[in-house]
Formats: sequence, C-alpha cells, structure tokens
Amino acid sequence: MSAEIFTFLLSAYDISLARRIVAQRPPGGTIPVRPYYEGVIGAGIVAIDEAYAMSDAVDISQPVIAGTFHDGTTMVLDGYHRITRAYREGHATLRCCTLSAAETNQITLIDQGPCPCTCSGSADSKERRPSATRNLANN
Repeated sequence: MSAEIFTFLLSAYDISLARRIVAQRPPGGTIPVRPYYEGVIGAGIVAIDEAYAMSDAVDISQPVIAGTFHDGTTMVLDGYHRITRAYREGHATLRCCTLSAAETNQITLIDQGPCPCTCSGSADSKERRPSATRNLANN
C-alpha cells in the first residue's frame, strides 16, 4: 500500500500516517468551509479536481485533518476535496481532527520551504520551521 502524500509549497506530509494517527479519536471541532475554499482553493493555492470533489468517492461526513505548527497556527493537510464539495453544497462547516505539533512533525516528510502558516516566517527567515526529511520506508 502506497502512502498518500500532500505537497504544499516545498513541504510534504504523509496523509496515510495522519489518518492512522486520528483513526481512533473523535473529531475535536469544526472548520469554516468558506474561508478555506475561497482563500486556498479559490485562490489557486491548492489545485482541486472539481469533478472528483463532487463524486461519490468524496465523503464530507469524514473529518478533515489539520496540522499544528510551531507557532500554534493550524492548516488543513487533508480534506480539500471535502471542503470543495461542502462549499458547492452550501455547508458552513466540516468536522476536523487536529494533529498536535508533535504529530504534525511526525507526518512531515519534507519541510524545505517557507512556513505555510500565518507567521512571519519565509524562505529566508530564521523563524521558519526547521528543515526535516523522513524516508517513507522507515514507517
């Protein structure tokens, strides 16, 4: 079974591992659909296959997974097709499981780019998250 990977800028996350981590816990809250759709998907930051998002393969009853970063901010790492479907169907929120910073670090495969959160970190900033790589074969 191959791992599902989410790539954002120059970072990559092991979504298969994230799903295993959250599998036995209930969703801890919700996320607002509209800001994620309009601010991330609508802005073209994350590319989405709209036909797939509206297919029966996408189940919006499944929670999205967010990661927590060094400064306490969070970002959705799994669920952008669910966000798209929820937005198109007029849902205001989706259930969410949020990984701790340690869990987010555990699923981080490559972190070579600017911080994806709203902190002031940039590719040249000393405040960016430390570089980390992990080989999928070590799982």
